[in-house]
Amino acid sequence: MQWARHLGATVIATVSSDDKARIVERLGAHHVIVYSRDKFAEAVMQLTGGRGADVAYDAVGNDTFAGSLAALAVRGHLVSFGQASGPVGNWDIGRFASKSITVSRPNYAHYTDTPEKLGTHVTRFFQALRQGVIRVEAPTHYDLADAARAHRDLEDRRTTGALVLVPEA
Repeated sequence: MQWARHLGATVIATVSSDDKARIVERLGAHHVIVYSRDKFAEAVMQLTGGRGADVAYDAVGNDTFAGSLAALAVRGHLVSFGQASGPVGNWDIGRFASKSITVSRPNYAHYTDTPEKLGTHVTRFFQALRQGVIRVEAPTHYDLADAARAHRDLEDRRTTGALVLVPEA
């Protein structure tokens, strides 16, 4: 999100709670929609004057996939890169033709499977970090003995950012 804004994109974020809305606002989203309360596809259409989004990045999966498709502009592209709420199921790709929508499901390992490919991403990331283009929040630490609690917190959407399990000394 921070990088997209830096590159000139208007960032519309959708999140599951008001707490997460405050976080993405702080990180630079131009607009934030709480999808557990509002129909985010309709909100995106309203924010874009009926045009829709050129690109949607969806890591949630089942709970947001249909809305992400509906929020796209003609010739929009959906990047589905996660399924935190479950698999998206089966879709008739013929339905995508009504707006010439494209969908991709990238696997990051295919973009970083050699030192050269990984090095390009690492260099760009750390350059953006040094320049202040992106800010990384401190991770949440859990004692290794509390791994089950960390998993529950993650599954119950009580976390944001990275989680780190720390072995006991």
